[in-house]
Amino acid sequence: GNTSGGNGGGSIASTFVLGAPPECPTQAFCLPGLKKVYGLHFKDFVGLQAGPPTVAALKANKIQVAELFSTDPSITQNHFVILEDDKHLQAAGNIVAVVRKEADSPQIDRILSDINKSLDTRTLTQLVGKVTLQHEDPEAVAKDYLTSNNLMPSGGGGGGSLTVGVSGAFAENQIVASMYAQALAAAGYDTSAKLNLGSRKVSDQALFSGAIDIKPEYVAYELPQLEPKANASGTAAQVLPRLKKAYAKKGVDVVDTYTPANDTNAFVVTQQTAQKYHLRTISDLARPAP
Repeated sequence: GNTSGGNGGGSIASTFVLGAPPECPTQAFCLPGLKKVYGLHFKDFVGLQAGPPTVAALKANKIQVAELFSTDPSITQNHFVILEDDKHLQAAGNIVAVVRKEADSPQIDRILSDINKSLDTRTLTQLVGKVTLQHEDPEAVAKDYLTSNNLMPSGGGGGGSLTVGVSGAFAENQIVASMYAQALAAAGYDTSAKLNLGSRKVSDQALFSGAIDIKPEYVAYELPQLEPKANASGTAAQVLPRLKKAYAKKGVDVVDTYTPANDTNAFVVTQQTAQKYHLRTISDLARPAP
């Protein structure tokens, strides 16, 4: 029989509040996936912007489980514990560049591919830390990186005008979008950047309407936004053709070269919580609450 106390034998998760980006309740890799794959039901959910707001809520114990990006440097800085995704819910968080067909060209693809090829997980984590921990400006961080890695094209003919956006307003995406914009400007395009689009709902609309022409996206995380029923599991190489097909219907190209960096969703707890409840994996959250 179940001997756990007066909470009707609820799980550890049922005593915890989950903090994650606002789209979590409808995103296959977030709440629906945690329910379906792990059988988890949380006491409550709080929608928070990725990064600092989520970190602050976790440190203040307003939430007990947080969804952060695996490249978030605050995980190491605060000794948070990443719960191992032992049932492989998460999918490919490699970054790709997406470009409106009408604005695309081989030269644009080459510039964006060169940037993506250079970004591995360690590099991205360091760049994000400059913005979130050292409070440097994303555009300055991007410029510094492009310059020191010879990724700034040296002049070029007059290109058309291009607007680069983000998939959401968080540091990593702002840095990468800014790299795209600055490299294209150096190649002679008249570029502007919109780095404050709050969420995919907003940035997808901006892309389809032509308000922006280019944005960095995450292979598997964008697919369910475009096609809720699509299968987004597997490696980046497996998911990419499905993403291309979904975007093609909207008149958007996906540039083939994705980043070696795989920035996936990580579910984290404080060290204190991990020790108190003996948590190591996401499955551990389904155990009966003490």
